[in-house]
Amino acid sequence: MPSPLYLDDALVTEHTLHAQSLGVTILQIWLLGHTPQSHVSALLSLSAFKPDSHILDIACGTGAVAALMAQQRPDLRFSLQNISPGQFSLTPHHLPAFRGRYLGDFTTLSNVPSSHFDGAQLHYALGHTTDLPTFFLNAARILKPGSPLFLYDLQPLPSNEQWAWSTLGYHTHTRHDIQAASSPFFTLQTLSLSTFPRSLSTFSRVCPSEAAECSTRTVPVCYRLTKTL
Repeated sequence: MPSPLYLDDALVTEHTLHAQSLGVTILQIWLLGHTPQSHVSALLSLSAFKPDSHILDIACGTGAVAALMAQQRPDLRFSLQNISPGQFSLTPHHLPAFRGRYLGDFTTLSNVPSSHFDGAQLHYALGHTTDLPTFFLNAARILKPGSPLFLYDLQPLPSNEQWAWSTLGYHTHTRHDIQAASSPFFTLQTLSLSTFPRSLSTFSRVCPSEAAECSTRTVPVCYRLTKTL
């Protein structure tokens, strides 16, 4: 289940609208670049989605990442998934690249069709579930054989796990946790972020104290999991 904050859709919508009013485009703490566009370019490079793929953007927020990806990779198509009706109402509705929309808990993906997607992505959301095995089981279910699941996440540094939960409402999942929970459905590859500049996003304009602490208490991490045949 998601953390309690994300079950209060009125609060989620209020914070989302406030962020948008301040010009925030991507609600992620760490950017792999100095602009939303360069960050998304880095994500596309790391994800290595094959040409003409149909991607499920899991826990998509307002769909900003998928929209920017579609601008840079016109060959890709995207479906959106989110638990928040309020955020879903703020996603673009007329972009040619956007296909289906699935409202519900990303752990179960209960209304998402099986063996339907060429890839999936989950950005800064894995910490909102405590049931990793069920998530990976369902992520494997909705993907075609050999398809990738791309994870971009925030990892608290050692001794900061409790801070991440109490401040951000975010559970800590280590690489070992992900490896154990995703096997045997996926093979796991940790991707290096050393070649990308890191900057705090405009999240700092919404939650400045938390963002400032994130610069010393967390690091961005990136995984590419491939569904086993």
